[in-house]
Amino acid sequence: MGQSFLFRYQGRVTVARYLREGFGQQFLCLDLMNSLYRDGFGNVTDFLLDSSWTRVFLRHWGFRLGSRASSAHTETARLRTHLRRLVAKHSSGGKMGRGDLKSLNRALSTPMRQRISVSQGSLRAELRPVTSDWAWVRSRVAASFVEVLSRDEGRRLKICPNTGCGWIFCDMTKGGTRRWCNDRRCGNRDRVRRARARGAGAEPIAKIF
Repeated sequence: MGQSFLFRYQGRVTVARYLREGFGQQFLCLDLMNSLYRDGFGNVTDFLLDSSWTRVFLRHWGFRLGSRASSAHTETARLRTHLRRLVAKHSSGGKMGRGDLKSLNRALSTPMRQRISVSQGSLRAELRPVTSDWAWVRSRVAASFVEVLSRDEGRRLKICPNTGCGWIFCDMTKGGTRRWCNDRRCGNRDRVRRARARGAGAEPIAKIF
């Protein structure tokens, strides 16, 4: 409620814009979770509904879907919501329940096969989808999420505390001191907000006659 969907770059998302908004910087699962973009002013953009964004997203992470592959927005958005809930639970010290694991396993249950390839003179075993579609993308997103949680990055997962933002990121600073998704954007907004609050609460200075 109170939020309107704002299509910032509807049909005009380029690689440069994709990266400038903070996508493509860390892990596949983060890009999907952050595809419901909040600008901190009550405006929300669902980038999964923008074909130009999904095109850059797929290309950036090395997906090549078949020409008949549909966007399957409902299922992909459902996975996005579930992963965001798991991050919130994880950040507050909670643990996955059986239902959580069942949902992740459902996303992972996509037909695939292994293929041996040669890369720079070395043999390499690769997982390939039986069908290149959005179900395959969701399975890789779920695998990416589990991989992040199982590594050191799992304890570094954070949600930007700025009201109306909620961007999810991995704090890779040495001391784990990063607080904001972007200090210039959300950090500055918080500092301005606190400065205004202090000014509003200051007692008026008595005039001396």
